[in-house]
Parts: sequence; structure tokens; C-alpha cells
Amino acid sequence: WDGYSFSGEAVLFSDDLFNGMEKEISLDFEYKIEGIDSGDSIFLELTSFSEEAYHYFNSMERNRGGFAGPFGTEPSPIFSNIENGIGIFASGSSVVFQVLP
Repeated sequence: WDGYSFSGEAVLFSDDLFNGMEKEISLDFEYKIEGIDSGDSIFLELTSFSEEAYHYFNSMERNRGGFAGPFGTEPSPIFSNIENGIGIFASGSSVVFQVLP
């Protein structure tokens, strides 16, 4: 899907998909009821990152999923906004919802 990046249990996307407006997003959870014990819970964590953090995490995913040719994978550059160094200065905030009590 254009604009989305999936990584294990995480989905990464920019607000280019809805340009800062309110957007309804549907998520499907896969779990087995028999694997959940009494008292267990499932949580959904939504995290909003700064643009710098988005570019960093997105470049990390592109690097992990590189094209596997006959000589291995093709590296892609990792985003950095630190002058004369490597890394990012970024921010984010999270909200956690209990999905299954």
C-alpha cells in the first residue's frame, strides 16, 4: 500500500494520507482466544512522531527491506539531521488504549 510501512507489529505512515485532517483508520488484530489467559490484556499504542522521526524510521524500514540481488541487499541511506554526526533530534508522544480486557 502506497504511503504505509509495515514492520512486524507496527504500521508507519505520514499524515500526507489525510493532510492533517481527521481520518478514520481501521485496524485488524489477529489473536487466538485460547492463547489468552484470564486477566490478560491487549493494548494498542498510537504514537505521533515529528517529521524528523518519521523520516528516520521510514529510512530504517527501507534499509531493512532492501532488494535482495545476487550480491546481497542494496543499502539505502539512513536519515540524519545531526550536523557533523549521525542520528536524529526528534520528538514524539504516545497514547495507549486497552483493546481486550
